[in-house]
Amino acid sequence: MKRVILLGASGSIGQNTLDVILHHLEDFKLVGISVHHNIDLIPSILEKFPSIECVAISGDKDISNKIKETYKNVTFILGNKAIKEMLENLNYDLLVNALSGFAGLKPSLIAIEQNKIIALSNKETLVVGGEIVLKELKNSKAKIYPIDSEHAAMQHLLTRIPKEEVKDIYITCSGGALRDYPMDKLDEVTPEMALNHPRWKMGAKITIDSATLLNKAYEVIEAHYLFGFDLNQINVLMHKESIIHALVNLCDHSFIAHLGTSDMRTFIQYAMYEGHSKILYEPKPFNFEDLHFFKKDDERYPMFHIVLNAFKKGGTSMALVNAASEVLDQLFLENKIKFKDITNILKTLVDEDKPLLHPTYEDLEKVDKVTREKVLRKVGL
Repeated sequence: MKRVILLGASGSIGQNTLDVILHHLEDFKLVGISVHHNIDLIPSILEKFPSIECVAISGDKDISNKIKETYKNVTFILGNKAIKEMLENLNYDLLVNALSGFAGLKPSLIAIEQNKIIALSNKETLVVGGEIVLKELKNSKAKIYPIDSEHAAMQHLLTRIPKEEVKDIYITCSGGALRDYPMDKLDEVTPEMALNHPRWKMGAKITIDSATLLNKAYEVIEAHYLFGFDLNQINVLMHKESIIHALVNLCDHSFIAHLGTSDMRTFIQYAMYEGHSKILYEPKPFNFEDLHFFKKDDERYPMFHIVLNAFKKGGTSMALVNAASEVLDQLFLENKIKFKDITNILKTLVDEDKPLLHPTYEDLEKVDKVTREKVLRKVGL
C-alpha cells in the first residue's frame, strides 16, 4: 500500500483524485493534503479519509479551532512554506501534484530529491523547470507519471510500442470554448464565455489557456521532456469530440490511437498505478460518435507559436511566459483586460525578453516575481 500526499486537494484534479483513492483504499492510504484558499472542503475530506495525518494550508486563511479540536490527530500547517514543511516531515511514497502554476515546481523538485513517485498534473514543473527537472531525475530514483489526458494516453501507448517503430506523435486538441466563435468578435468575449469548455470541466486558469491554446503549447513542451521527442516530431491535431487523446504514427505510416471518455479519473489512475490500467468505478458511458479532425488554425490561435518560440529561446523564457499568463488570465477573469490582450501583451513580453540560459531554481523564482510586477505595470495597475 502506498502512502499518498495530494497537493491541490480542493481543485478539479484533486477532487477526482480523492474519488480514485476512495475506490482503491486497498492500494492507497491518503496521509497528507494541501489546499490554498478553499478551506471549507477540509472537514468533509477529513471525514472521508481518517487516514490523513497532515493538512497544509498554503493560502492566507486559517481553519477554526473547532475543526482543530475535532481532528486532534491531524497536524495543520499554515503559510507559504506549509507544503515544503509537510513534504519534508511526513512519510509518503507517492506525491500527486495537482497544484496550479509556478507554485507546483518546488514540491516536484523536493519529491525528486526524496526519490518519490510523482503523479504529475502541474504543467509548470516541466514547462518552466524542465531543464532542472531532467537534470535532477538523472541523480534520483524518482519517477514521473503524467496525469494530463494527452500525456497519460501517450505514455500508455509508448510503453507498448518499441521506440524504433515510432515516426512521430500526435496529441489532440478540442479548440476550447471559443473554437467556433467569430474571430472579429473576440474582443467581445467575456470570462463566462471563455470558461464554457465544450468537453472538460476544469479550473479557470487551464480553461482560459485552452481557449487561447497556450495550454496546448505547454503540452507540446511537456511531451518533449516526458518522451524525448523533438518539437518537430510532436504534432497537434484538432479533434472536437475529445475521444481520441493521443496517436502514435509508426514508421510504416500507420497509426495507433488511445480512445476514451472525458473522465480525468482514468488518467489519474494511470499515473497513480505507474502506467497500469485498473478498474474505474462508476465510469462515464463511452458512446461511439462520428469523429472529426481538422488542422489547427494558426490565425485563430497565435498564442500557440508565441509560446513555442519563447521555449526555443531556452533558459528563463518559459518562467516569463508562465508568470505573465497567470497574471493576464486573472486580469481577464476580473474584467480588467480584454481576451485578445492576453495574447498581445504576452507577445510583447516575449519579443522583449532576453532569457538567462541554464538557470537555477532561484533564477526562475526571480523571473517569476519580476514578470508579475512588469505585467501589472504594463496594464497600469
